[in-house]
Parts: sequence; structure tokens; C-alpha cells
Amino acid sequence: MILSSNIEAKPSRNWQWLGTVVSIGGSAGAVFYFSPETVVEWCSYLFVLVFFFISAVDLYSKIIPNRLLSILFVAAIPSLVYEFEIECIISSITMFGAFTILNLGVNRFYNKLAFGWGDVKLITMLALFMGWGVLGVIYLGIIIGGVFAGLGLLTKKITRDTHIPMAGFLFLAFVLKVFGVYFDFL
Repeated sequence: MILSSNIEAKPSRNWQWLGTVVSIGGSAGAVFYFSPETVVEWCSYLFVLVFFFISAVDLYSKIIPNRLLSILFVAAIPSLVYEFEIECIISSITMFGAFTILNLGVNRFYNKLAFGWGDVKLITMLALFMGWGVLGVIYLGIIIGGVFAGLGLLTKKITRDTHIPMAGFLFLAFVLKVFGVYFDFL
């Protein structure tokens, strides 16, 4: 509720506590595992941590709060200042423009969106942080999301009209990209 007025609390308190404990424990464990030392490393850690929270909130409520996206933007700034790369800015502007045009085009012909506007803003922030490497993350995120959607359709857990939260799939693809789990050409 603090993040956005559009998020409604779910009735089960047990799941909320479990999610909170896992999130805080995982975050603290990650600090000790990665042990960031410089400002850029701390901001990169903050970026990944907030990205994780965004994916959790998106899975929970199908909403990506602008407040968390603002924190992503602030976390990307030191990386831009210390390691200035114009390609990150260009890729961010390009991704925002491309996905906005895609959304508007799909909305015009099919009367629905290809991606939620929160996903478009999240992809823009990812491009600001990663540069053109975001293309591989988007590609793999769409494939992972498509597999889960296909399985959901086969098991009749979802329908064709179900909105699928993409942030979790983008986060999974981001983690796979960062840790080099899949091919470099993606």
C-alpha cells in the first residue's frame, strides 16, 4: 500500500510474512556474498535488489509502482556518472520509443496492450543500466514468459485474456544474463 494506492492487500498474512522474511534474508545474504565496496557497486547492488522487489510486487499485484522505478533511476545514475557511456542513454531512449510505438500500434488494432506501461518503464530503466544488453534480456524474458503462459493455457490455469506480469520473467532473464548462464549472442 505504501508503494502505490492501486495495490490491494491480499487476505493471507502468512504469505506476506513469508515473502518479507525471504526478501530481507535474501537481500542480507546477497550483501555478504557480493560484498560491494565502491559507490558504483553499491548502486548496482541496489538496482538488482529493487528490480527483485519490483518483480515480486508485479507478481503479487500486476502493478509496477513508479516509486520503485524512481529508485531504479537513482541507482543507475552513479554508474552513468562514473562510467559514462552514451550507448546506455541512447538504448534507453530507443527502448522507450520502440515499446511505446509497439503498445500504441497493438492497442490501435487489437484494443489491448502488448506490454503494460510499467513494463515499458522498467525496460527503459534496464536499458539505462545495461545499454544494448537489454535486448538479450527482453528476448529471453519473452521466451520464458511465453513458456509459462503456454503451460498455464495447457493446464487451464490462465485464459487468453489473462494479464501476465512480465517483471518476474525479465528479472529471471536479467539474472541469467548477468551470471552468463546463456549464450553471449542473446
